[in-house]
Amino acid sequence: MLFRSVSQSRYATSLLVLIVGLFAGYLFNPQVGILSSLILALLPRFIGDSQNNLKDTPLATLFTLSIALFYFAIRRRKLIYFLLAGISAGLTYSTKINGLLIFPTICLFYLLERKITNTFKYFLKDVLFGFVSIFGFLGAILTVWPYYRFETIKRFQETLYTFQKHEWNEYVLYLGAPYRDWE
Repeated sequence: MLFRSVSQSRYATSLLVLIVGLFAGYLFNPQVGILSSLILALLPRFIGDSQNNLKDTPLATLFTLSIALFYFAIRRRKLIYFLLAGISAGLTYSTKINGLLIFPTICLFYLLERKITNTFKYFLKDVLFGFVSIFGFLGAILTVWPYYRFETIKRFQETLYTFQKHEWNEYVLYLGAPYRDWE
């Protein structure tokens, strides 16, 4: 797990506000970037999660960073962006398995982008760039998560199986009363 303490999660919260502001400012204009950061920073759920949720806020931070890097990679077609995006995606997966949702999102964006610009002539180069991203993804996972260094495919299958069957049967405190999670 990449983020192990509440203070590290709080740093990720600040970084997420910054990434959202910069990316929205780049895509639209600086006023939209500032407004996006303000709205995100003032959301009650976001404030609460930043204080006590060790995985979801860092996951959102790395997921957003990965989306931004893949956006620049696909738009600018530079190898370094694909490598950095793959590394960021690997760190996202290392934080929480939900990081795998980056890939359907990116594939959909890629297909829409190529259909809009109608430039499939670079498809083979894009496949090479995709392999660079996968290399960065796997390299990041193997670097920060020692569990995957041996029998990597088996460990990945174990992780998927574990999280498919995972049940959380604990109590949740809601308005001063404890409830089971399914209630």
